Amino acid sequence: MYFLSLILVLFLSGISFGQETIAIDSSKYDVICYHPKKQYLEAFGNLKGIVPHGEWLLFNEKGQLKANGKFKNGKRHGKWKYYDEEGTLMESGRYRNGRKHGFWRVYEDMYVHFDDGLVVDQNVFK
Repeated sequence: MYFLSLILVLFLSGISFGQETIAIDSSKYDVICYHPKKQYLEAFGNLKGIVPHGEWLLFNEKGQLKANGKFKNGKRHGKWKYYDEEGTLMESGRYRNGRKHGFWRVYEDMYVHFDDGLVVDQNVFK
């Protein structure tokens, strides 16, 4: 299980996304999460009590953005985006109470429609 360390951050942090480096205002986040064994930055995020709540940024081992979205009371909720190792948007859609819901765009020319976490329909664009 991953170790969560609470650190108040007051300065801007530069994070590498693909071939670019962008500035993140880390003062907007309550926590920074590091992998306990591999010691890489896993996430910036916010908490409500001790559970994830609000905006989160998730990173891969290379420090590149892997996903971003919001949590509501510890569950993914609202719009989320997922990226590959080159920083290309691969998938986007919404969660409702921790389950995929509505239309999800998979950026290989298809969409998937979820209802309460279950696939309702899918289509491939050509």
